[in-house]
Amino acid sequence: MGVCIRLKVHHFRMKTYVFSYATSDKDNNEFNFGFKVEDAYVAIGSNYYSNSKTVFFSPRVWYHFCFVVNNTNYSIYIDGVLDHARKITERSILANASFVLGQETDVVLGGYQEHQSYSGHITDFNVFSYALTDEDVQGIANCSSTLEGDLVAWSSVNMTVEGNVLELDLSPGEFCTKKTQLTMFPERRTLADATHWCNNLKAKIALPRSPKQNNDLYNISKAFFSVCQPPNHARIYLWIGANDVIENTKFTDVEGNPLAYHNFRGTYNSVRLSCVGMTLPPNDGGWDDASCSSLYSFCVACEEHQPTVLKMRGLCEFDKKAAFCRLYPQYGELAVFRGFTKYEIHFNASLLTWILWDIWTGDTVATYFAYDSSYPLGRHIWTLATDYYVCGLLKGTEHSLALSACYDWEYSCDDATCINLTQRCDLRVDCPDASDEISCNKLSLPEDYLATITPPGVFHGPLQMDLNVSLLGFSE
Repeated sequence: MGVCIRLKVHHFRMKTYVFSYATSDKDNNEFNFGFKVEDAYVAIGSNYYSNSKTVFFSPRVWYHFCFVVNNTNYSIYIDGVLDHARKITERSILANASFVLGQETDVVLGGYQEHQSYSGHITDFNVFSYALTDEDVQGIANCSSTLEGDLVAWSSVNMTVEGNVLELDLSPGEFCTKKTQLTMFPERRTLADATHWCNNLKAKIALPRSPKQNNDLYNISKAFFSVCQPPNHARIYLWIGANDVIENTKFTDVEGNPLAYHNFRGTYNSVRLSCVGMTLPPNDGGWDDASCSSLYSFCVACEEHQPTVLKMRGLCEFDKKAAFCRLYPQYGELAVFRGFTKYEIHFNASLLTWILWDIWTGDTVATYFAYDSSYPLGRHIWTLATDYYVCGLLKGTEHSLALSACYDWEYSCDDATCINLTQRCDLRVDCPDASDEISCNKLSLPEDYLATITPPGVFHGPLQMDLNVSLLGFSE
């Protein structure tokens, strides 16, 4: 048999269950599927099987899963690619039983728990009575095949909808094409600062590669014409990730690859102007060359080719993915940080304050005042708004929280720049704000150490001293 499903999760639970099949109150895990940030798992006959490869699932990204069982051979496919195959215990599963999307059942059509509910989109759910081939799965995943299940066919299945469920009509283009995410930042920055800003988000300055992408970039940025146009430039308001630094009029991306698409209007052959910007109306979405120097500052949109995961350190969360979040653009407003599970960070413009909010309980957890509407990236002092929620601290406590896109093997500078952990306390300044060389104690003393009193010996008489020195490196 085979089961395929396409989904986009909004928020993860401790375990995010996608579907559940129960043949009786006792056999309520005959065929279940769920996944976490770093794992996908299937229950067949109450035996759970996880994927074997290292994966990382991100919210609000479309994924396609297929599970194929052929006698005692089990295979799981993610986005059309075989993740792993293994032997399983043979099991006959009764038909015409309880099948539920979006919940894990503890009894037939019941035993639901709120913390096991699914939050997100589901489509293309199909069940086959036969084992799919690799080619079948690939065709379904990349939308080149219209193959549907003979037991359950998504286009014709009649499901009973219960609870707060919204039905939508989605075109295949919504989920068949992998898209880059554009996030607009309506603050003027020099090219160097704009590049650094996007790099801190593991992203790049947006570079449209087709008329549609160019139109998308223009549409998300046009609401900010008034704040993005500097007083010393009449045409450009937004940086484009291209230049002709190598050869005049031969424009490339930042890696030096020739452009397959551009939208220049008029002349762009100045030897003094090597960078590119998007122009204001009437040249809607047009490009023009611009100075790369710090003389001009424009707004920037950053594009993610892979989902950028930010982490908020300092929350003392048991569930590590609770500290994960992603940036999501809001038309005409500052972007919102949406957590993988329960948190959201949004800006209250009237209070000039960033709000750390628990969407599950509706509580404001902490606040950060930003008089200049700057983003809370990096290390900042937040004011806690609830008792015992963060690290057991009381309401009103000022607490340090650090938000950055740094990987586990990187050190997060106070301004959210990421450097290798080996560069921390190496007697060289690597962070732009020099925070990597702050609090680098060369000697760690226990709290009960008294410098003025000789420590007691094990035996009476002279104190025996043992000295051990480890040379870890040389600064020169």
